[in-house]
Amino acid sequence: MGIDAVAVLRLAPSRLHAELAPAPDAPAALPDLLFTGKNGVPLRVRPLADAVCILTGAPFATPGDELSLLVRQLLGPLFDEHRDTRGIFVVPDVASHGANTETYDALVERVGDAGEWAPIVPDGYVPERLRNAPAGSLDAALGEIMGALDPALVQQMTRAVFSGDPEAFAEAQTNLEKALPQMGGLEDAVKKLMGNVPNVPGAPQAPAAPAFPEIAPEDFQAALKKAQEMMAENPDLEALLGELQGKLPK
Repeated sequence: MGIDAVAVLRLAPSRLHAELAPAPDAPAALPDLLFTGKNGVPLRVRPLADAVCILTGAPFATPGDELSLLVRQLLGPLFDEHRDTRGIFVVPDVASHGANTETYDALVERVGDAGEWAPIVPDGYVPERLRNAPAGSLDAALGEIMGALDPALVQQMTRAVFSGDPEAFAEAQTNLEKALPQMGGLEDAVKKLMGNVPNVPGAPQAPAAPAFPEIAPEDFQAALKKAQEMMAENPDLEALLGELQGKLPK
């Protein structure tokens, strides 16, 4: 079993209670807190005395800027309440076990060089790995798309996938299609990446021919479950898009 990354933010646990919705059917006995992130993704938090440990589910070896972006997407505006000029302190998951009574400064001092500092990235940030990818590669196309899309639309698409709501998925799909003409030369790249994402069975359809192929409800549910698992484990959308392209019908 691999080592996961935990992001430590100088953020009072009470702020998460105030701004985030609790996870549906969250067990009351768990020492960790369970929320629904601002992007609709389940969020597990280990509270400290004056801070929070965000259990990202991403490998500890994930580039720091991608981990920071993942946390920003989970927390939304709360991310900007973190105050530390060094960045976001990232530790191996084992280092946060039993730390509930520690303070932020005490945990940083205890973990020391076993942790790493990730940069604080802005809203709409595109990971360095995607920006520097070879021209024509999937990473490069995804980087261009992430840079061109409104972050709010990315959030809506993520929430729709995790909700499993056909109408929410159809609305996100429609908004993406509306955004394509404003993306200039990136329209073909978006269609290449997303062209095999299906219409959700039961969702209202436009009179025109659908832009996405139909699939059987049971196939969609299987693909949706896999997408949810992958998005919970990965800080960007590349793996999700590749999985959908490989498994959904052409």
